[in-house]
Amino acid sequence: MTQLRKAVLTGCLQTIAVYDDFCHANDPHGEHDFGAFEADGHKIFFKIDLYEEPDVKDPNGEPIVNRVMTIMLAEEY
Repeated sequence: MTQLRKAVLTGCLQTIAVYDDFCHANDPHGEHDFGAFEADGHKIFFKIDLYEEPDVKDPNGEPIVNRVMTIMLAEEY
């Protein structure tokens, strides 16, 4: 990976970490699980999904849920 790609990736991760541009137009259900921004001349999408482990429970009987984040170029959608 080139230094430029590393810098762009680092910038994207930093942008996502502080992202707060949620409004009714892009977050109608108030879930704060999707965002879009510009980076290095490209539109970037990120999406956070919940994944429940099938048939796996914690000691209290609650399902084990993981968050999975997808980051992609908007043009790949």
